[in-house]
Amino acid sequence: MLGLTDMQHRAIQLAVLGHGEVKMAEMLGIGRTTLWRWKTLDDNYRKALDEARRQAHATAADRVQVLLLKATAVLAEHLDDSRMDNQFKAAHVLLTMAGTFKPLPPPPKARNGLEDYDLGMDPLLPPKVG
Repeated sequence: MLGLTDMQHRAIQLAVLGHGEVKMAEMLGIGRTTLWRWKTLDDNYRKALDEARRQAHATAADRVQVLLLKATAVLAEHLDDSRMDNQFKAAHVLLTMAGTFKPLPPPPKARNGLEDYDLGMDPLLPPKVG
C-alpha cells in the first residue's frame, strides 16, 4: 500500500504471523509506542493491516477447505473398510461432526425496493400450500 515505510510493511507481516507488539517492537528495533501510533493514528497503516489480516484469514479458510476435503476422503475410505471397527469409528466421527456444519447463507437479494419479499409472492397473501 502506498504511503507505508519498509518498517511498517515488516510490522504488518509480523502482526499477521501472530507476533505480539512487544516482540514486534523488539524484532524491528522500535518502541512499542511507535507501533501504537501506527495502529491508532496512521490510517494507511491501519487499512493495510486490516487488509493483510483479511487476506491471511481468507488464505487460512481456503487451506482448511482443502484439508476438510482430504479428511472426508479418508473417512469415506474407512466407511468402506472391511473391518467393522474402522467403519464404526468413521461413522461416529461423521455423525459427531454433522451438527457442527451449517449451510452457507443464501446470496443477497437484489435491491430493487422489493427486498422484503421474493418476486412473485404477494406480501399480503399467505403462501400457497399444496
